[in-house]
Amino acid sequence: MKDFNYFDLVGRNWGSITKEDQLKIKNFKVGIIGCGGQGGHIVSTLAYCGVGFFRCSDGDVFEVSNLNRQILSNSKTLGRNKAERACEYVKDVNPFIETEVIPEHINTKNIDRMIEGLDLVINNSDNFETKALSSRKCKEKGIPFIFAHMFNPAFIHISYQDPNGISVEEALNMPTLQHKELTDELLKKLFAVNYRERLERKIEIGCVKEWKESNINADKIVWNSFAPFIGITSNYIAHEAICCILKRDMYIPVSCPDFLHINVMKREIKIINTNKEQLNWKSI
Repeated sequence: MKDFNYFDLVGRNWGSITKEDQLKIKNFKVGIIGCGGQGGHIVSTLAYCGVGFFRCSDGDVFEVSNLNRQILSNSKTLGRNKAERACEYVKDVNPFIETEVIPEHINTKNIDRMIEGLDLVINNSDNFETKALSSRKCKEKGIPFIFAHMFNPAFIHISYQDPNGISVEEALNMPTLQHKELTDELLKKLFAVNYRERLERKIEIGCVKEWKESNINADKIVWNSFAPFIGITSNYIAHEAICCILKRDMYIPVSCPDFLHINVMKREIKIINTNKEQLNWKSI
């Protein structure tokens, strides 16, 4: 039984934001695609901020290997679906939150159900198939969209896709632009990645060489991920989400074709333009 109200819970936000801002946050409906490392941190931070509705999707369950960085995981949640756990967690934080769960990976068959009626969609998936699909569908339906892509261990790129502006799909010159209709099979084919090349790139930006050597001939590459980097970058994504909601003064999101570039290893934060830097989906 609750012995407090919504404004008791978020009272310490006042001063950083106005009471009118808080009402905007309360009434905002946010979709979280991917509720593992980044997604778990983002949904929890936005719950603390007072967001009033979440629709969370993820087809994975928590495994032992998630315990090193995923805030929603612990020894008692192993084997549980990540989206279900995310919705449970935020309601424990803020019992006034409304939630919907889609315990599935997002694809062409369920993307419309995922984004319908939302005010903002944040994509934390670890593949470009879902990112391209989300960008396209949110653009079509006029739903604001946040793209976040982390290339461990060093850096992440974050950008807000305004419904009336350039899309992430366009800004990153994704191969889907050449196709009017998207299928799951086509997406998988278009974004096929040479993972051995990615191993080389990870060494260039700071990964341990012994890690590369242990994976180079392995049947399955075990990608690295480190808790401090996940926490830092996820909170920047959550802040961009608040900027998308408020859109005033210092709360202005970094919008396509600009991207917020964060290099944690070098302690570097800057805004880059994909046109000026000649960046695309393969190079970020």
